[in-house]
Amino acid sequence: MITYRNSVVQEDLARMTRRESEYRDLKNKSVLVTGATGMLASYCVFLLCYLNEHFDYHTTVYALMRNKQKAEEMFAGIGCPDSLRFVVQDVCEEIALDAPVHYIIHAAGNASAYAILHNPSDIVRTNTLGTIRVLDLAKQTGARVLFTSTREVYGDTPGRTVLCENDCGSLDQTDPRSCYPESKRVAETLFVSYGKQYGTAYVINRIAHVYGPGMAIGQDGRIMSDLIGAAVRGEDIVLHSDGTALRAFCYLTDAVAGMFLTLLKGESGGIYNLANETEERSVKEAAQMLIALFPDKNMHLVVEGKPLKDLKGYFKTARIPLDTARLEALGWKPEVPLEQGMQRTVNSYQ
Repeated sequence: MITYRNSVVQEDLARMTRRESEYRDLKNKSVLVTGATGMLASYCVFLLCYLNEHFDYHTTVYALMRNKQKAEEMFAGIGCPDSLRFVVQDVCEEIALDAPVHYIIHAAGNASAYAILHNPSDIVRTNTLGTIRVLDLAKQTGARVLFTSTREVYGDTPGRTVLCENDCGSLDQTDPRSCYPESKRVAETLFVSYGKQYGTAYVINRIAHVYGPGMAIGQDGRIMSDLIGAAVRGEDIVLHSDGTALRAFCYLTDAVAGMFLTLLKGESGGIYNLANETEERSVKEAAQMLIALFPDKNMHLVVEGKPLKDLKGYFKTARIPLDTARLEALGWKPEVPLEQGMQRTVNSYQ
């Protein structure tokens, strides 16, 4: 398990706060983070706690999760521990906090191929009912909410060479994988509805292919999770497909920096693509890069070559780059190249 005091995590947090002034609107505020032990959400909590510890932000952090024991291990050793408060519950239950909340980062949910195959109803429930619970709290407290959506909401968009935030494609609601993007679409509609009806302030990130410390590396099924897991365990890398599918991978710190910039500086009601489009690689190229980074592990690449359409639970729509100009206009740009990010991720598990 990745913890706050992990050396790679601490290096990441130090790098993210080189421009500490970007976060100053968080001083003396309170922030609720849902799904707090997940990869994206845990780094959000880590960053908030790091700002308290090193820059005296006095930010109260409410970390909502279901597994208290996991949270206690993950967040052990945090400076200013009194500022971190656990909210132990399912996000689909009513969220009752007897304190003001200024910001909410709604990152609860599961997108793994394994969960899509085995727990699809839970995915739908979290993205719909869980989002209603978050929005009800925002309506009550006046909090501004960031929702972590996905590039998959665009669906199939034939003829497009790049996807902007106002594009919309088709989804097959009978495809088992649609439990994830369809429920994210419903969640986005809920945000729009609460914004129109109650004036709820919100922003949305449509995020693509984030990886880094804390990612699931067992029984997950996403390609980078499988690659990193094999490297951590020193196993051969097995590609079930032919490896030609293209992906643009975004390191965790770049994603979290973009999320906070969206939360604090984005236009209310705005939607912002978040992806590292400078790092497009085929799956096979990424696997070969990882093998070359760790020659001492003596890993080999095995390509089974199954057609992607035959692999259950995987995202099968051909990749179309995301236009990130809207987020870049706020001052964001990705900084961590794929080779460095993969090396840091594997090292974080050693």
